[in-house]
Amino acid sequence: MSHPADPATPGQSTWQAQLSFARLVGIVAVSCAVIVALALPAGAFLLVRHQRGWGRRPEVAASRLRLSLYALLPLLWALMLADHLPLGMAEGGLVLPVSAAPWWPELAGWLPAWSADGHVIAFCQSLVVAVGVAGSVVLLRRLLQPLRWGWLALGWLAVGLGAGGRWLVAG
Repeated sequence: MSHPADPATPGQSTWQAQLSFARLVGIVAVSCAVIVALALPAGAFLLVRHQRGWGRRPEVAASRLRLSLYALLPLLWALMLADHLPLGMAEGGLVLPVSAAPWWPELAGWLPAWSADGHVIAFCQSLVVAVGVAGSVVLLRRLLQPLRWGWLALGWLAVGLGAGGRWLVAG
């Protein structure tokens, strides 16, 4: 039996009826922002390649740019870990009681359970992103040693990507 104000059509399932247009737009907006944030280093590579050309030794310029993209991997790993931290810290400590509840409900109350507060999760996310930014800046410094302005510019790019990524993870 369906309520007269129910927007579901007979061919739709309940989850499809509950998915609103605003939520879909939000999901698409966040997905586009993540794609842009991940494509920014590759775009910087193509922009530098177009602006400066390959120079006299194209293999050296290409290897330096490739190394700088590899140096941003710790930041990417940190952002991916920060994105998954809420699941692990809020629900990961409830695995034993939730798993035992269907078969032994009286035992489920006695099993240890742990769930982190939202503020603790946010702090840990910020800490993980800061460690990823620091790792990327250190790698950029090591890999682009003779090019002081190059690693400084890419270091600030890593800081900006880390700040933008933390903002995306928080949402």
